[in-house]
Amino acid sequence: MKRAVMGLILVLSAIVCRAQSHQVTLSWTASKDSSASNPGTVTVYRAVGSCPSSGIGTLTYTPLTTTAPAGGPYTDPTVTAGMTYCYYITATINGATSQPSNTANATIPVFPPTALTIIIQ
Repeated sequence: MKRAVMGLILVLSAIVCRAQSHQVTLSWTASKDSSASNPGTVTVYRAVGSCPSSGIGTLTYTPLTTTAPAGGPYTDPTVTAGMTYCYYITATINGATSQPSNTANATIPVFPPTALTIIIQ
């Protein structure tokens, strides 16, 4: 599924999250229409909680960054272990903003301590 915004085509099914212990890396596919002279920007949004089954739902999203549309990646280093986040992106060109992309969940893993010392007295 694709949506066009005045020269920028954003492939909506392509946002992908990869959760690691202290960060989430997002990537997406965006291609610029050859007739557009302005490449536009992509804004990344995040909410706390699981993504709804369709659309962006009623979660409260915060814009994290605005970047070039070339597909990322964007790394979110402000996540907390054990939390679930929902992400989506929009494309903007010449003042017009696309509909939201698909959403993607990321649950941050909780790892046990790597070094554990037991003191017996």
